[in-house]
Amino acid sequence: VAALRMEAAADPDDPELARLVADLSAQDADFRTWWAEHRVNSAAYGTKHYRHHLVGDLTLDCDTWAGSDGSGQRLMVLTAETGTPSHDALRILTSWTAERVDANRAKDRTP
Repeated sequence: VAALRMEAAADPDDPELARLVADLSAQDADFRTWWAEHRVNSAAYGTKHYRHHLVGDLTLDCDTWAGSDGSGQRLMVLTAETGTPSHDALRILTSWTAERVDANRAKDRTP
């Protein structure tokens, strides 16, 4: 939420952002509380916590790089330390994706 508030400061009159904040505020009491705290954060690195519906909780290192062209685009890279439960979970998700890609390629080759 603090990163979203930092982005909002760049264009406080953005109607799409206003709709997003209104929707999130209506749906989530935690978001309302955090938004009201007015915290800002522009960190380009840190730790993110996610809950994936298939593999559970993930703790990931996050690095973010801003584009130098002024477009506002960013690249976010999420990684997990080798040997951690989060690393194992990412490997499981990757293997499932790889199996689907292989199956789709096989279908494409079938006459």
